[in-house]
Amino acid sequence: MKEYVMGKKTFFISLHCDSLSFDIYENANFTEDLDNHLSGGVCGYDDTFNAGFGVNTAAASGALFRGGEGCGACYQVMCNYRLHPKWCLRRGVVTITTTNFCPPNNNGRWCDPPHQHFDMSMPAFLRIARQGNEGIVPVLNKRLE
Repeated sequence: MKEYVMGKKTFFISLHCDSLSFDIYENANFTEDLDNHLSGGVCGYDDTFNAGFGVNTAAASGALFRGGEGCGACYQVMCNYRLHPKWCLRRGVVTITTTNFCPPNNNGRWCDPPHQHFDMSMPAFLRIARQGNEGIVPVLNKRLE
């Protein structure tokens, strides 16, 4: 269990996944609305925190979500420090669970096909990137089985 404190709230995280090799290059950003990530979104989890996923959750683009098959999938994610040393934490790694869908916006943005993208909760994102970068960072990820 790991403890996170955000404002006046304390969260205890238990992770359902583990591994540590990376082989896929993608992108990630974060959503400040923690309540949105805890609600479970389209995957149907009433409360991801109480379901055991903690706050290390993400909405996945269609290429990763695959029509719902991606619900509950675990990924180990690391910001690609070589490509973005200003904002990436050198050895920051986080294990996330996909609990929602990041819908395409039809403007060629990150959640549109064929992009593979994670819209991460802020606690998860800040494990891999420096605070102050509210944008997109390049990541390495590995799906865990």
